[in-house]
Amino acid sequence: MILVAAATLSINLWLSRDNLNYNYTELKNSKFLANSKRMMALGAILMIATILGNLVSYVLNIYITKNGGLDDVGFFSRGQ
Repeated sequence: MILVAAATLSINLWLSRDNLNYNYTELKNSKFLANSKRMMALGAILMIATILGNLVSYVLNIYITKNGGLDDVGFFSRGQ
């Protein structure tokens, strides 16, 4: 499967080599940081949301285990 994917990629790159035009421009660090602040902020917010979601799920599983049992946690996890 990996060999087929590598072969397909190689063939596609070889066939489209004339259509690929790269324009390289010099980018200063200050301009890069100014342009990427919003993307980094969005990434940080998504990481925080993921961590909070995992934390809530973990606390909820602990609560179900304490008040019910391991079977109840399995039923709850399967129902999500």
